[in-house]
Amino acid sequence: MKDAATLQNLLGLKKRAIAIAFCETPPWNDGPMPSGCAFWQQAWAGRSFYTVQSDHYNCPIGCHTHSIPLPPERAERLSESVGLMVDNEYIRGEEVPSIPTLSRAPNYVAYGPIDTCGFEPDLVVLAVKPAQAMMLYEAALRAGAGAALLSTAGRPACAVLPLAKQTDKAA
Repeated sequence: MKDAATLQNLLGLKKRAIAIAFCETPPWNDGPMPSGCAFWQQAWAGRSFYTVQSDHYNCPIGCHTHSIPLPPERAERLSESVGLMVDNEYIRGEEVPSIPTLSRAPNYVAYGPIDTCGFEPDLVVLAVKPAQAMMLYEAALRAGAGAALLSTAGRPACAVLPLAKQTDKAA
């Protein structure tokens, strides 16, 4: 994205925007990058990489939001993780059915800094402060990419990806 520096300067972002793409085939040929569940952090640190479905297995919530089925030996970890989040009042039990999910599991997910990622993103993730979020909200409304009651769902954080993908609106 040629305007990445402009976006970063205009909003005063401390971290550059990261691009995310849901791919049917690998976006490049040097293989996936093994990782835990901190893919966004790696992209913010300047790395472009992609994951395969099994790279997401250590985060059952991420698998759920990305519609990636857990293998049988890990299947109960989703209910354990959700139970822990409910027990700790991170989310309420009645919110669980409305956690957004992708319509289908991607074969690969590519991540990278928006200005050097080397692929066409499906989504862009920005780390913003409240004042920056307000500017983005106003801009999204004017551009027709936002709704009057723009979703600010932040729990779990990875649910913002399917929310934005499903609605084709800023989230």
